[in-house]
Amino acid sequence: AYWKLPDITESYVHYTPALPAGVSLAADPTGNAHSPAASTGTNGAVTVTFTKASLNYSRGAAAAAPFSPQIDLQFTVLDADGVTCASCDSSHVYSLAAAAGSGIPGPGELRYGRLAFSPDPMDNFGEGPETSPIDLQVRAEYFDGTQWALNGDDTCTAIGPANYDLQSSVQNPPLGTATVQVGRGSTTVALSSSPLAGAPATLSFSAPGALNYGTVQFTIDLANGTPASRYPWLMYDWNGDGTLDSLQGSVRFGPYSNDRWMYMRESW
Repeated sequence: AYWKLPDITESYVHYTPALPAGVSLAADPTGNAHSPAASTGTNGAVTVTFTKASLNYSRGAAAAAPFSPQIDLQFTVLDADGVTCASCDSSHVYSLAAAAGSGIPGPGELRYGRLAFSPDPMDNFGEGPETSPIDLQVRAEYFDGTQWALNGDDTCTAIGPANYDLQSSVQNPPLGTATVQVGRGSTTVALSSSPLAGAPATLSFSAPGALNYGTVQFTIDLANGTPASRYPWLMYDWNGDGTLDSLQGSVRFGPYSNDRWMYMRESW
């Protein structure tokens, strides 16, 4: 029997070791292409060229340990008469990794990352007098398999005005606005280092001025800004609902208050 050299349909799978739980590999169908496997005048052989393969590792809400990408290119070898190849498996699939003994290595190590407050990732609130700026610390970090660690290699994440979503009791400006009204004044948010420099950066809210009291709720939106400002790989499931979230917090300008006390008197 002779194989009639039909065109092929390729697929890409992760080879080895096994992917962490919640991580999967997918090929972008709009970005993959190969030259047709023409069979005229080939003397029993064809050359197929694969171009523009766009592959994505998607992640779940649970943090995963770092891993090295190893890609296996597979395609089905089967013509209309049921003729396949000697090196194919029982499903008529030819595996490049199985034939060569290893997968196609990807670029370095892939890490599960997030943008977080520092040093305590849950410390998302700041307060102070309305005559002074309020500062919070943020950093890019990754899960090393045991704990979250500073990603000292991140020197390209450029958080800026396009990421800021601010809201106060008197104003709710659109996403991409770095200034919001507080009382009769305003506060402007800025990051001390953008792009990040492999270290924590200061997220600073300027002082709105005397007697301008108020709270600002803010989101560093990592998904909905301009294409250049989107960093979905730094989102994290902060509230434990199984959905990845952008970083959120709040700052309050004004006299110190403690809602747990109704009245307190010093003893003399």
